[in-house]
Amino acid sequence: MKIDVVPWRFFKKISYSHQEREILDRCRVISILDSDGPFGRSPFSPDMRLSPHLLTLRFDDYADSGLADSMGAELCGADDIRRMVKFVKDDGLPLYVHCAAGVSRSGAVGVAFDEHFNLRLGNEADHAYFLERNPGLNPNPLVLSLLREALEKTLADDL
Repeated sequence: MKIDVVPWRFFKKISYSHQEREILDRCRVISILDSDGPFGRSPFSPDMRLSPHLLTLRFDDYADSGLADSMGAELCGADDIRRMVKFVKDDGLPLYVHCAAGVSRSGAVGVAFDEHFNLRLGNEADHAYFLERNPGLNPNPLVLSLLREALEKTLADDL
């Protein structure tokens, strides 16, 4: 599975364009928005927000519940993880993942799905693509841990 991790501004720049429609027609997109502020608004044009290839989630870039609570932030939760696992399928469609900077939350999602769909299945070409296209990731440890655990559970359930 080809996986690209991009910042919010990537989709904001192509909003209302043919490129936005083309990506949402031929790819799956996980859009991770902040709970508040400028990166809490969808970068997609209104008609594209209804695409079946778009999953929009809302949680902040914290890995510690104490700090998140003190800041009034929303953490990634079990429902967010379930929705991502259900949304991403091994059906040949490429995956885009974005958050505000395209580094931490989306980086964790990209790494977990790369491990699950590319490394585990021996898809060396798509794993190399992921590493080449996404060199500066700093995955959020909470999101990465929760998603890895959920993907392992799906493997166990399939056996």
